[in-house]
Amino acid sequence: MNSQDFKQIRLSKDMSKAEFGELLGISPSHVSHIEAGRRNVSERTRAKIARVIDIRKVLYFSERMREIEKSFPLNNTMSNKLSQGEDDYAN
Repeated sequence: MNSQDFKQIRLSKDMSKAEFGELLGISPSHVSHIEAGRRNVSERTRAKIARVIDIRKVLYFSERMREIEKSFPLNNTMSNKLSQGEDDYAN
């Protein structure tokens, strides 16, 4: 699960970061860090998400992201810039 999957799940539940964090047992700032890509979603948090929401939604978001990535692959120039830490294409 990537940061965008995590955020989409929260938004699909129409929850604030504080509400989602409380539901998962993590702080609102931890939710923010995950959504910004500064932290990964731990296995423990993934398990909690699976328990509190319909697991099919988690699988759907993950599969949908793979489909999008296949449809819009990064070209070599963009991929090289991203691997070198240049994030002007990431926004």
